Amino acid sequence: MAGWRRGRGMGASTRAHVARGVARAGAALWFGAALAIACIPVAAPLHAAPVPFDERLGADSLFARHVHDGLVDYAGIEGDRDLLDRSLRAAAEAPPETLRALAAPRQLAFYLNAYNLATIDLILRFRKERGGRLKSIQDIPGAWSRYSWKIAATDRTLDELEHRIIRLEFSEPRVHMALVCASRSCPPLPSTAFSGERLEMELDRAAREFVNDAFRNQFTPRDGKIRISKIFDWYGGDFVGHYRDQALDWLYGEKNGAVLAFASRYLPEETVRALRLKEAAIDYLPYDWSLNSAPPLSAPAAGAGAKKR
Repeated sequence: MAGWRRGRGMGASTRAHVARGVARAGAALWFGAALAIACIPVAAPLHAAPVPFDERLGADSLFARHVHDGLVDYAGIEGDRDLLDRSLRAAAEAPPETLRALAAPRQLAFYLNAYNLATIDLILRFRKERGGRLKSIQDIPGAWSRYSWKIAATDRTLDELEHRIIRLEFSEPRVHMALVCASRSCPPLPSTAFSGERLEMELDRAAREFVNDAFRNQFTPRDGKIRISKIFDWYGGDFVGHYRDQALDWLYGEKNGAVLAFASRYLPEETVRALRLKEAAIDYLPYDWSLNSAPPLSAPAAGAGAKKR
């Protein structure tokens, strides 16, 4: 009866042929899989290492070599120009997106250093042009508004750095003790660059030194008066809302009260008591615009009514 029949068993030669075919197919399949795996792109790490960023702009060496007791050895920097150019280049090439991602203290330290370095560069340009005889930054027409530097890929004047970025974006009154406008009555320039990690301590130290510097401020009442820096006249409003003392507000008004509340953090207790006890008239010291050069120039160019920084 016709129907399904079991096939006959394979011979030895047939079995060997089939085995070789299976082996070749397996090898081809393995090679193809290996090739496919090799061609798969390797994914980048989900969290790449952050790009190093130095808000100090490599300026520590420059300041350590050429800043002495808050004064600047401009002639020395002229002979060591590579250090300044390197720091200015670091400021210019700072990636804006990286800068914006930093914590606020690091951003502020970056801009403070950029401002002070740009100011030094401006002085050097005009010292060279005038044979080293520049006596004041005020002898440079449009010093704060005419000249610009590339800062984080954007051209910025000194005015823009100070008023549009440092004062406006960070709202930190102590910056007025850290911005150095190349003049004797400006705060002294530190011998190290500002650092985000140490900025709170650095600004506090700068404020303490400025408030207690008798050349720049005399907060202890004498003859019913105190004599303080013109900076507090120009920028006293920046201290309002940050520093407050009800007794000082009542005696001196909101702006001057805020300035004195700020200064009181750093003044001797007996001076603070005297300020709170009785209103003292406030006189602003003439602003000495002569260059903050070391050694001192013999002919200062002072002017109380000159344009504020």
